Amino acid sequence: MATWSALRDGHAAGAGAGPVRAGPDFIADPSAMPVLSFGAEPLNAGTVQRWRHVLDATAKAQSPVLGLYAITDDPQRLPALAEAGYRQLQLRIKSRPELSGAALRHAITSAVETAAGHPSATLWINDHWQLALQAGARALHLGQEDWSALAADQRQQILASGVQLGLSSHSLWELARARSLAPHYIACGPVWATVTKDMPWLPQGLDNLAWWVRMAGRPVVAIGGITEAERVTAARSAGAASACLVRALDQGEAKQWHAAWDAC
Repeated sequence: MATWSALRDGHAAGAGAGPVRAGPDFIADPSAMPVLSFGAEPLNAGTVQRWRHVLDATAKAQSPVLGLYAITDDPQRLPALAEAGYRQLQLRIKSRPELSGAALRHAITSAVETAAGHPSATLWINDHWQLALQAGARALHLGQEDWSALAADQRQQILASGVQLGLSSHSLWELARARSLAPHYIACGPVWATVTKDMPWLPQGLDNLAWWVRMAGRPVVAIGGITEAERVTAARSAGAASACLVRALDQGEAKQWHAAWDAC
């Protein structure tokens, strides 16, 4: 970012001390933010063109407010969460042995059917993308390690399906990689320390969250350690399009969290 900015702002030949002119402002310049590919393959022309189109559209429009985001591993809980006004719902089944094989397929299918009856909410299926597409899901959330593990034809299958895609990011280079897919949103986390799952990443904090919002070029979802109403308000104040609730769903009524979100 520093080098690119210094070259862009450099002196014309013969008009200054050298061909580059470095400055400190590059760190807050969204146009300097790189786009990285997944793996060794370079970004193809179609990907670059798609990203530029999305970035241009984003620059001309205000970032959408996605509302509160409820994450659960219990498909039977989804109707109540939708009726409680959560606009984004995620079914994240990772460590429930009883939900595997046919039971997992049934859980995802029933979740998609439930979501169809609540058009004001978007259901995101975490990880199990093949079952999700077979069930007719319209939104997927994937971690970057999951996306990286996919074969090229599997990635193309997801992109060609027309589903909305959400991606996790935990560092500068993960943010730069997520941008290459121009996803529906990019999650920034953990904003605060979390015990929901093991994390090799340090908490981002509100300053990094605000920087993500400025630089991502896509809506940014705050996730990790959002267990207090004040943190919901702080995440929205930092510019997040959504704030994810996991453990918080068991720590208070929905109206408490909605009030915190609307307080900003």
